[in-house]
Amino acid sequence: MANTESNDNTQSAQPTSSTLMPSMEGECSQQSFGVTNKSRITFLISELQRTKKGSMIVDQYLNTVKQLADNLEIAGKTVLHGDFVTQVLAGLDKDYTPIVVQINSRESISWHQLQSVLMIYESRIEYLNAVKNNLALET
Repeated sequence: MANTESNDNTQSAQPTSSTLMPSMEGECSQQSFGVTNKSRITFLISELQRTKKGSMIVDQYLNTVKQLADNLEIAGKTVLHGDFVTQVLAGLDKDYTPIVVQINSRESISWHQLQSVLMIYESRIEYLNAVKNNLALET
């Protein structure tokens, strides 16, 4: 009888396929999640680097890059504010060169300040283009 008790203890102490399966599933899903998450982070970084203002209005461009940065944070990749500002400025076209130079000369700029400065600058560009077009129509 003592012998069967020790066998019972031995059997219960050893993992069975049913007790191993949940931990193996957990390991597999963690590995899959790790690969998937790394792929997602790589994709999001690439998207952030490729995103340019192009024909978007500033507000739309800023919302797009902010969403990408937020998604990177959710995926576990910290986006440093200075790197983010640099990337935002790199995505602007040549019309924004004067304001990019001004922003780059600052020690730092908050997200709200950056949004405000770029939206004001865009309004100025639109105003000057409208004046230019009106002058061209008058002549």
